[in-house]
Amino acid sequence: MMTFMEEQKTNFSPVTRAVANVFSYVLHPLFIPLLVTFLSVTALPEFFTAFRSNSFRWDYDVLFIRVTVASVLFPMLVVALSKALGFVGSITMRDQKDRIIPYVASIIFYFWAFYTFKREGASPDFYNAFWLGVFLAVVISFVANSFVKISMHTVGWGALWVICFA
Repeated sequence: MMTFMEEQKTNFSPVTRAVANVFSYVLHPLFIPLLVTFLSVTALPEFFTAFRSNSFRWDYDVLFIRVTVASVLFPMLVVALSKALGFVGSITMRDQKDRIIPYVASIIFYFWAFYTFKREGASPDFYNAFWLGVFLAVVISFVANSFVKISMHTVGWGALWVICFA
């Protein structure tokens, strides 16, 4: 007997599947804090003057490096290590239990980013609130992952919509 989800499966062409995979990697939720940082600094540079450096190429290089390390590099490193050690089946993490270690690591890294930005006092309140929101969204997704498979793409892009339209 087939379940409802098995009845709904559609066979896509290899080209469609390849394009979907490219979009999935380019628009990955790990890149959303970096995108929000870029949009915030571009749209509201007067709020981020404390992060300006004397660099002639990029004014906010330290801010972008911090965000990239905390939200992209460290979580990717955890996934790579988890895969290498056999804790996850694949880097796509199709199974709910494959997502436990990356969730816990992301929770730690996002809280760390929120805490350091807040304690430093140089970032604007809306930016600190964004990091707190990212942290809370991942915590809620982690808890919900125990019961149902959660799409982090949806959670991440929901966070982007909230920051853009709130």
